[in-house]
Amino acid sequence: MIKIVAVLGPTAAGKSTLGVELARRFNGEIIACDSRQVYRGLEVGTGKANPEERKEIPHFLMDVVDPDENFNAACYRDLAQKAAQAIAARGRRVFLVGGTGLYLRAFLGWLFPGGEANREVRDRIDNKKEQEGESCLHRWLSEVDPDSAGRIHPHDIYRITRALEIFLATGIPASRMRGKNRFPDPDYRILKVGLRRDQDDLIRRISERVEWMFESGLEGRTILDEVEGLLRNDYDLQIKALTTIGYREAVSFIRGETKREDAKEKTRRVTWGYARRQMTWFRKEPEMRWFHPRAEAAEILSQVEDFLG
Repeated sequence: MIKIVAVLGPTAAGKSTLGVELARRFNGEIIACDSRQVYRGLEVGTGKANPEERKEIPHFLMDVVDPDENFNAACYRDLAQKAAQAIAARGRRVFLVGGTGLYLRAFLGWLFPGGEANREVRDRIDNKKEQEGESCLHRWLSEVDPDSAGRIHPHDIYRITRALEIFLATGIPASRMRGKNRFPDPDYRILKVGLRRDQDDLIRRISERVEWMFESGLEGRTILDEVEGLLRNDYDLQIKALTTIGYREAVSFIRGETKREDAKEKTRRVTWGYARRQMTWFRKEPEMRWFHPRAEAAEILSQVEDFLG
């Protein structure tokens, strides 16, 4: 049984700093739980730990693929689970740090073997939801997989959707696959530490981060410098990595489509919207324990110490 401490929450909440502090204190190593930190060359806009922190504390699932390579939650699951096993084998503690809720669920075994949802299947489900409302999905699941429907709450749209995806993609009810041990749970115990800040504080921190990204950067290298470097290496502006918040606004500025201050302001606004969606996701995550990273730092340490034993 591998014990894992997950430090989760919205962007700019202080996850990376706390993760490093905990790993330092409890002889740990860190697995990033972030869908954009996997890309090489995206440093400033993705909130990666700085070089000094990464030298002191080993970090995994950062700089895994080039910006134009495909990467998804199933890829993340496989690599992160191997990393967790390797860390534990060295006698070190495992810390999972980030804000991508889908990657957390993938790591914990929620994805159907073989990859993420087929796009055609997902479109079919989304179209039905749009035409008939969310409540129709649970009724649909009751018809094709009554065992799963009886186990899943009618408002748990994520799990209902996953069960429908499995049935529509394979013709086999998810409940029957689980019965055949097709969905083994990883051998983990996990403590989920959620970081919360009041709205004004989080907005201020987001604003400061955006200003740093565009004007100061990491060792003088800004997000604009990073984008220009990618362009010099002949990366297409349409690649998935450059749709990341901050990078797409930087691209717009470099193209001359917007002014520098407008690019920064849009980045602030879009980042705040993303942070709100992250909070919505994590509030639905089972067994989350919420703390302010500074005001309740002592309580976080106590909970982690008790958990790790």
